[in-house]
Amino acid sequence: MKTWSKIALIYLVLVGVIGLLLRYSFLGATGFIFQYLKHAHSHVAFLGWVFNALFVLIIHNSISNSTSIKWQFYLFQISIVGMMISFPLQGYGAMSIAFSTTHIFISVWFYFSVINRLNDSDRGMRWVKIGGFYMLISNIGPLMLAPIMILDLRDSFLYQYSLQHYLHFQYNGWFITTIIGLLVKYFNPKLNERPLLLLLAWSTIPLLFLSVELIESNLIYRLIGGAAAIAQVIGSVWLAKALSKALSHESAFMRSAIVTGLVFFIIKCLAQLTVVFPALSADFIQSHNAVIGYLHLIFLGVITNLLIILFFKASFINKSALSKVGFWLFNLGSITMILILIFSPLRIVQPYFLNLFLSACLIVLGMITLSVRRLVSW
Repeated sequence: MKTWSKIALIYLVLVGVIGLLLRYSFLGATGFIFQYLKHAHSHVAFLGWVFNALFVLIIHNSISNSTSIKWQFYLFQISIVGMMISFPLQGYGAMSIAFSTTHIFISVWFYFSVINRLNDSDRGMRWVKIGGFYMLISNIGPLMLAPIMILDLRDSFLYQYSLQHYLHFQYNGWFITTIIGLLVKYFNPKLNERPLLLLLAWSTIPLLFLSVELIESNLIYRLIGGAAAIAQVIGSVWLAKALSKALSHESAFMRSAIVTGLVFFIIKCLAQLTVVFPALSADFIQSHNAVIGYLHLIFLGVITNLLIILFFKASFINKSALSKVGFWLFNLGSITMILILIFSPLRIVQPYFLNLFLSACLIVLGMITLSVRRLVSW
């Protein structure tokens, strides 16, 4: 299991390196087509780092290493390496689509053979099962793309919806819901799970209407999505308070690290509310860089932060002084990059691209530093 966790950490570093190349491409030549490299970055981030990390943590906390599980893991790696090589070379081409489709079908196998069989009475596993369900339905998004392309509907509502569907149920559904379940499993907070499941897990479904609102503005979408966003703000604060009270036996580093991730989570939930009031966020929603900043807030600030904490807790990362420094370097770079991107419409940070590149350097340095002791002890 620790070998598998190292593979996930290797992908974490690779995500950072590819992101660094993307940032450098605005300063000098990289030899890659930017759009193709961006596809590789997102797929390695989602599937190489986050999916693998969740896979390892779920298996570690549920069942033994059966032959079926081993086959799934190594088939996942073949598909991820295939995407990592093919996307920079051809973008969405025959090979990259074949590898990404293969990953989808193996994930369905993983859901029905592992996640759907998890014990509901085991703390946190109910969250993981809901997260797995969202992973399953998120795949509808990319599977819609093939007929959309064939019918030449790239400029249609359906094309935009398929992308938003995938991103929403991956970020808010599969990733965050599963991570919350694992936090509950590891830290055992005292809380009434049923109403919290409603506020944070099941509210993910109506929250999709905020993503649809961004495509086609509609008051009904805004009201339904807004109600779900308010539920998530309440739920995030409730979860943060319950987890904070459960940390008395943890080290000062773990307490501050978890609080950092939870603060990012609350900020993320508050940020969702701005879509309900377009007048508050019109300039930012129309700014591509600000939207990318929001996505990095979720991916770096919430998801990656909390996954690293879970890796510390599971002893998949050494709790050394070096790894702790790496964690804070990663956070310093992440916060800097997120702020630069989100506030890009205000043009207050100059030179813009150089500062983004320097923040990416900090992130990669942090990723390497927090992982290196585990990786060299192969």
